[in-house]
Order: sequence, then C-alpha cells, then structure tokens
Amino acid sequence: MTTTIQEPKKNFVNVVRQEGRYTLGSSEVSACYNFLINREDAPKIWRSFTVDPEKDYISEDQTPLEIAKQIKDVYESYWIHSGVGDIKKMIEYLESIEEEESAAREAYELEYAKYQVSYWTERVNDLTHREE
Repeated sequence: MTTTIQEPKKNFVNVVRQEGRYTLGSSEVSACYNFLINREDAPKIWRSFTVDPEKDYISEDQTPLEIAKQIKDVYESYWIHSGVGDIKKMIEYLESIEEEESAAREAYELEYAKYQVSYWTERVNDLTHREE
C-alpha cells in the first residue's frame, strides 16, 4: 500500500503531557506539560510546567493557550508557587500568536482529514483487490 498524500506536520504550538517523578529525591508523581514551540519568533521562555495530578483537570482537547491558563489557575491556587511568573509569560506569548495559531490548527485539521480519506480509500482498495 502506498499512500498518495503524506501525513501533514503540525506547524503550530503543541503541548505534550507526561507523568513522572520530576522533583529530585521525591517519590511523588507529577504531570508535566511541555509546550513544543517550533517558531523562529519564539522568545526564550520556560516551556515545561508540572502539575499535581490531583489538581490536573486539563483536557487534551484544549488549545495550548487554554492549557496554559489552566496551569496558571492551578499555580495560583497554592499559597505560593515559583512557576506563576513563567506561566504568565507563556500565556502572554500564546495570546500574541493565537490568531495565527488558530488558523494553522484549522489548516492542519483539513489536511489531516484529507490524509485520512486518502489513507482509508487506499486501504479499502487494497483489501478489495486482495479478495479478488
């Protein structure tokens, strides 16, 4: 099977969530959100934020800006948290590019849908011809 359309690349800010032990000497598990920014205009800001799983109500369906705001809410729920300033800088940056990012996400969704249609059409054709 040879796919005629290549799977599109995500040319917009993405967020990857991983769970693990991110504090030295601690056995506590945290959720870590890594903001993947592949833009030349990206400032040098902190891109990785940990959240206590008990306070982690973030959905994968949210945009990076929405996720950053959720992380800020979690950080501000503590009496003091050293990451509040860093997440605020991330929010400012994401707000400044949201219009472009929204258009890039929509374009990706369209291209990914085309890719899926092409892939599955080809797959059905392969399976159909195999039965003949």
